[in-house]
Amino acid sequence: WILCINFYLKGLKKDDYAISLYHDVNSDDKCIINLLLRPTEPIGFSNNVKLKLFKPSFEDCKFTANSDMEITIRLTDL
Repeated sequence: WILCINFYLKGLKKDDYAISLYHDVNSDDKCIINLLLRPTEPIGFSNNVKLKLFKPSFEDCKFTANSDMEITIRLTDL
């Protein structure tokens, strides 16, 4: 399944940023990973970069903020 999260960013200075997040489905304050070191809970990254063998780099996920802006991040199950 896919869940989209909209972020409304306000007052950021012009710079490069990256966001990663996960949905703590079972509310245990941990991102659960399996034996292959893959998250078992929905995760997402700015630029909607897909998780491959390793987590994406800052360069892959970065975006340039221009004061006020909106971004959408899709959280996906693996």
